[in-house]
Order: sequence, then C-alpha cells, then structure tokens
Amino acid sequence: MRILTAESMREVERAAIEELGIPSVVLMENAAIGVVEALCQAYGEADSVAVFCGPGNNGGDGLAVARHLAVRGFEVRIFLVTGGKTLEGDAGVQLGICRRSELPILEIASREVMPRPGRRRGSATSSSTPSSAPASRGRWRDCSPRPCN
Repeated sequence: MRILTAESMREVERAAIEELGIPSVVLMENAAIGVVEALCQAYGEADSVAVFCGPGNNGGDGLAVARHLAVRGFEVRIFLVTGGKTLEGDAGVQLGICRRSELPILEIASREVMPRPGRRRGSATSSSTPSSAPASRGRWRDCSPRPCN
C-alpha cells in the first residue's frame, strides 16, 4: 500500500477528475466503500456507529461512509457539525442522499447548542429522522448482507 501526502492525494484526485473524467462524487463513493471495508475488518462485531461530519468534502466522505455502513446493517447515528454553513457540492449531494434514506442526523448548526463543561446541554434540533426512529435501516439491511470479508 502506498501512503500519500495530502498534496499528493489532491493531485491524484485532480488527475482522476480532469484527465480521466471520473466524477468527484464517484471518487467519494469509492473512498467510502474502502473505509467501510476497513472498518468492517477491524470492528465487524459492532452493532452501531456514530459518525461525526463537518461541512466540507471530508464531511461528505463521512456521510457516504455512514450510508454505506447503514446499508450493511449497522445502526448509524450522524452528527453533522456545520457551524451554520450549508453543505455544497459533493457533500451536499451526500447529505441529500442520507436525508432521503432517512438516516438519523443530528445537525449542530452553532456553538450555542454544543455542550460545554459545567454547563447544561442546549437542545439541538434534528435535521432529519429522530435518532430513536428505525427509519429505513430494516429495509436496507434486508437487501445487503452484513459480512465484511
């Protein structure tokens, strides 16, 4: 396995998008599948996963990972810390897919709702299905096997 620096990885992605014509969202999907495979190998016995995402493309990667984990039958909770920013581009695409898949997303739009030491927690609103609702997990679980090998 080759390990690339952030700069080298940006160049590989640029070449894949501009020279080969691979859409960036396809690269994001492929990366998510690779991360899910690694997580399954390391933590395949887990039942639930919490995924924390920011508003940029790395957040979009996290959303794609969360969705693929849900497809494999994991109970997924997404914590989306946006700081009030709107997700755009591929990250916005991934957020839309997660919302339409009814994955539980707790969106934290400002620091005001973040718990602080010694301070009572503020209330944050869910941007999608409440985390207690099973939503579509059962539907997806039936169509995709759990094995990660």
